[in-house]
Amino acid sequence: MVDVCQILVRFGFLQLSTMVHGIGWQGKILKEKVWNFCRNWNLTIVNVTSCAGITLLMVDWQPSGKENRMQPDLRNAGTPVTPDDLLNQTIGALVACFPGATLVFRHHHIGFCCHAGQTLAELANKKDINAHLVAEELCKLPKGPINLPDLHDTDAFINFILDRYHQVHRDELPELIVLARKVEAVHGDHPEAPVGLADELCAIAENLDLHMKKEEAVLFPAMREMRKNGAISAALALPIHCMREEHDDHAEAVHRLHKLTNNCQLPQGVCGSWRALYSGTGKLIEDLVAHMYLENAILFPQFE
Repeated sequence: MVDVCQILVRFGFLQLSTMVHGIGWQGKILKEKVWNFCRNWNLTIVNVTSCAGITLLMVDWQPSGKENRMQPDLRNAGTPVTPDDLLNQTIGALVACFPGATLVFRHHHIGFCCHAGQTLAELANKKDINAHLVAEELCKLPKGPINLPDLHDTDAFINFILDRYHQVHRDELPELIVLARKVEAVHGDHPEAPVGLADELCAIAENLDLHMKKEEAVLFPAMREMRKNGAISAALALPIHCMREEHDDHAEAVHRLHKLTNNCQLPQGVCGSWRALYSGTGKLIEDLVAHMYLENAILFPQFE
């Protein structure tokens, strides 16, 4: 039997959670995983309860001072770029800078969600793809590269994420869910109908909204204050770790969207609603990948 230990971390007025899975809380495997997790993050267990196979740990956290900084590899766009400029950019950076990049990557069978941290040259070499050809197609996209704020201007960068991704997710997902319900109701007997897509989009909307509220209520204000005071420390490392784990869950949801829509490939002769649904789902996927990349690779490392 697989048991689950949920660790609640008290951070301000908000409780952030992370899950540790293993075999048997009373046994050795899960217990060791939990103790190691707590030791690595300098957690002090203050309460332990168990119910229905789930062990709940309430812990206090003191920053250990460890840092794990990544060098941002996303350039400020706005100047002319050449294909050679893009070869050593990561897939995630290209998705964030070039609206429509995921269409190019799908055409060349490049996985842009799982490989967001790899450069175009690295991934193309592994898959025996002409990286320069892909870069040329990216340069021809009509809307790219977009202008991004200064990567080290915390206020501007957070505001960009809030306006470009948080608000857009909240604006677009409800309409996408309605469209998915319509397509499933009308075309449910079609062999390639995206049955279950509406439910998946509902789950994404709910989970994403909870995730964004945590960032908006606690994490982003703390980042702004820390930058304002000029005292960057590891105090946000664990809350960021929890947000990264939730990003992993969002990435799994992206994979499910790909599966439900056959990678957003339309069957022959479908109606306008179906076309609009897959166009909107493709944009959602691209936005999620870019959103997670900008936080995981650019914003978060500055505060870990």
